[in-house]
Amino acid sequence: MVVVLRVQALDDQSARLMLVDPLPAGFEIDNLNLVKSGDLGGLDWLALNDDATHIEFCDDRFVVTFDRSGSGPRNATFGYLVRAVTTGSYARPAAQVEDMYRPGRLARTASERVDVIGSNR
Repeated sequence: MVVVLRVQALDDQSARLMLVDPLPAGFEIDNLNLVKSGDLGGLDWLALNDDATHIEFCDDRFVVTFDRSGSGPRNATFGYLVRAVTTGSYARPAAQVEDMYRPGRLARTASERVDVIGSNR
């Protein structure tokens, strides 16, 4: 699966932002070499930002930091590949973006349940 995270600023303030997306249990980030090299093959429809100042692919989360200038674009889009590795029903935690120097400025996605169903092979 492709996880796409879009961040939209509601004002023109400059910010140093950190986006953290915790992975649900039963999932892992897939093929880091593809994501790091930008070789996403058939995913040319996905317009990703290339202005990340730091990217981490952890066992339990995806983390990206990026700077936003007050006069720059208000939107940023990041993505990564995941795969389901264990069947079950899991909680998908909320992703969060926050200004690293003004932690009161933050936003979260919704959380939900995710069901991974095994194949009938």
